[in-house]
Amino acid sequence: MYEGITLSDHHNQNFKVTLEVILYAILLCAGFTLRIGGLGQTGLTDHEATYALQAFRLANYEPTIIGGEPGYISLTTGLFKLFETNNFNARIISVVFGSLLILIPALFRKYLGKTPALVLAAFFVFDPGMITLARTAASSIMAITCFFAGVGFLIMRRQILASVSWGLFLSAGSDIWIGALVFLIIFLSLKPEYDKETERVHINWLKMIIPGAVLFVLITTQFMTIPSGISGFGTSLVEYLKSWKQTRQVTLGLFATQMILMQLPMLVIGIVGMIKGIVQKDKIVLILATWWGLALIPVLLNPTRNLLQLGWVTLPLLTIVSITVTSFLAKVRFDNPWIGYGQIVFSFFMFSITFLYLLNVTNFPELDPILYRNKLLAVFLPLILLAAITGLFTWGWSSQSAKSGLLISLLGLGIMVFLSSGWKATNWTYPSSMSLWNNAHNITGYRILDNELKDLAKWTNGKDGALHIEVSGISLPSIDWTLRQFDQVGYSTQVNKNTTREVIITSTSLAFEPGASYRGQKIIWSQQPDVSVFTVWDWIKWLIYRDSPVQTQEIIMWVRNDLFKGVAP
Repeated sequence: MYEGITLSDHHNQNFKVTLEVILYAILLCAGFTLRIGGLGQTGLTDHEATYALQAFRLANYEPTIIGGEPGYISLTTGLFKLFETNNFNARIISVVFGSLLILIPALFRKYLGKTPALVLAAFFVFDPGMITLARTAASSIMAITCFFAGVGFLIMRRQILASVSWGLFLSAGSDIWIGALVFLIIFLSLKPEYDKETERVHINWLKMIIPGAVLFVLITTQFMTIPSGISGFGTSLVEYLKSWKQTRQVTLGLFATQMILMQLPMLVIGIVGMIKGIVQKDKIVLILATWWGLALIPVLLNPTRNLLQLGWVTLPLLTIVSITVTSFLAKVRFDNPWIGYGQIVFSFFMFSITFLYLLNVTNFPELDPILYRNKLLAVFLPLILLAAITGLFTWGWSSQSAKSGLLISLLGLGIMVFLSSGWKATNWTYPSSMSLWNNAHNITGYRILDNELKDLAKWTNGKDGALHIEVSGISLPSIDWTLRQFDQVGYSTQVNKNTTREVIITSTSLAFEPGASYRGQKIIWSQQPDVSVFTVWDWIKWLIYRDSPVQTQEIIMWVRNDLFKGVAP
């Protein structure tokens, strides 16, 4: 067990428990705030819109085929029936499960220790990947939260709650299969050792199966109103297997580079913790490291290169990091406090100067090769000076204090980078179109299209949704989601030259020669960082500013001229 740093003295057990509960409550509120702020301001990606549209049609009692995320579809359908159909309500289910994930470490306090569990909960609050999953209209975060909740409840011998959690997990859809496969492999490998344990969990199979099975059926069939909904479970497996047959969009090397840079601070600390745990034969770290490796393999090899699946990889990594950090801080002692604290202050000072020089090189690149070389040397000079001063502290005063101070400053730097990445993942101060975590083109033009069409409908027909719209030569669920409230929307592969539709939406590549007179407006519909052309400096700019070369997708909205007052058709 990793007790780490105590939360209070041992003379007041009630205060200790109360403080722990208060800290979890604070973390839960902070995590919920980061996840819900500005939730409806960005458009749904094509992946999000696919399942949100299914929920919208079911809420309006329209026939539709239920896809591979029946749990999300069912819960969101209920919300759409009760409240307005919008981007916020399409994502709020994920926010709830993403926030509940923050409490999951409390279920494993017995094995992790109180302080590492609290640190892990704090990491969940600010992790950019977990924030992105919780702000995405999909069931990825639902699967992760419910699965580990089930494991935690089983360990605590709350078998009914474990069953309910796993029932929700099974309904989550195509993102469950990595977690289920890894768990099965680890369980089978550890079963002989588990059978020897004296404190085994005696499973009541009725409690373990019936509550979860009932909940699974009720959710997938929407309380038996749509019996075919249970087929979504099979569809989820088919969708996951089909993902292995898709064309590779990104090379393995580029994807691995992208993943490493996006998880850099925690990845370094986690690997150090894994090596330490393997050397010390720590069972908990060995299990977590095995989970991390097994989950990473299908994420890397799957041709979709889906960063949203990294949730299954991130959770064990963050757990190892929490154990490593608390274990290190609990053992830190300065033989010479002046040297230790001086090393910390000097290290942060040198890191700050290096960062400022790096910003200068990034923002003001020199064309002159000599000036450029001098600027690059200036980036490394503070680090060289830091190494020299650390060596003097180590040789002349206290080796232990100098090394501990340097490690603390490096740890602090990594935590700062981690918190910065988490803040940027909220999209509060940085454009969502620069996000790489959601692995999709980020919709930037939906608000322009929606507002233009609603204004035009009011102007011509007196109400928001009264327009005849044709979508031609383009098939994007995100556009279908934007047009969901309009009365008459048709689809075609090519515009009929005799069409009289009031509005036609086409791609920029479609040949458009209608008989009636139309005027067109080009809209940048979506953007995504183009990692295939990233240089080293582009990666640095993206990490610091969320600024980089982008891929764009454009559409054209054509409007019949006679709809504009005073303009001849």
